[in-house]
Order: sequence, then C-alpha cells, then structure tokens
Amino acid sequence: MLPVAANDANHLCLERTLPAPRRLVYRAFTEPERMLQWFGPHGFVATAAQLDVRVGGAWRGGMRGPDGKERIASGVYREVIPDELLVFTYAWENEGRRGFETVCRLELQDLSGGRQTRMVFRQGPFESSSTADGHQVGGREAFEKLESAVVS
Repeated sequence: MLPVAANDANHLCLERTLPAPRRLVYRAFTEPERMLQWFGPHGFVATAAQLDVRVGGAWRGGMRGPDGKERIASGVYREVIPDELLVFTYAWENEGRRGFETVCRLELQDLSGGRQTRMVFRQGPFESSSTADGHQVGGREAFEKLESAVVS
C-alpha cells in the first residue's frame, strides 16, 4: 500500500466519482477492449492493451501521441480483488528496456447504492516531482476519457 493520502512531491493521488457501477469501472481497467477506449491523455490514442489480471500476471499498454510516437508502459499485478482493488507496477519502456518503476493502487467503492463509483488512484514514488506532475496531468486527462467510456 502506498503510504500517501494526498499528493506530495513524488506521489500522486487522483480521486474521481464516476457515474457507473464499480464492476464497469473495474472492467475498464481489466478488459483490453475497454482499456483501449480511454488509456492515455487527451490527444493520445490507445494502441495496445495486454492484460493478464492475476497476482504475478503482466500488463502492457501502448498509446500513440499527437507527434505520432508510440509510447509503451508495462508492469506486473501485485494485488487483485475483483471490482475493488488493483495494485500493479508501472514503468515506461524505452528502446526495449523498462525505466523507473512506480507502484499504482486503484481502489473502487460503491456510492449511491451502486449506481456510482468512488475511484482513488495512487502512484509513486516517482524519480522527481516533475515526473509526478506529468503523470498527474496525464492521469487526470485519461480518467476524463475513462468517465466517458464507462457511461457510453
């Protein structure tokens, strides 16, 4: 578990209330065809989603930016509780090698009798505060796309 409850220099915490049941939000993170609908910030198009959602299973996601460049991130699942919790590692790949690794924690809770979901996403520690800031902006934009994907 990440020991951070709010953003600090090398961690981020994004909270969002989504207008969908938590099983649909969970599926958006665990089913490739759903992840392809939202993975990446505005202006980026998801190009790959390989998800082996089990403890020790690997994941890999790709996105193409407005500059045409492909970006790949990957990791391994550490904790999986269906519809409630995902903990996984996250690192960018560069020229076939994985970069600095962070840990992500996604928590989902029912709201409004199961019609809405409170999502809390934590990630860190990052190498620097500027890297954390970049992920915060990208994460916020990706989760805006996620909200559209789970209601459509």
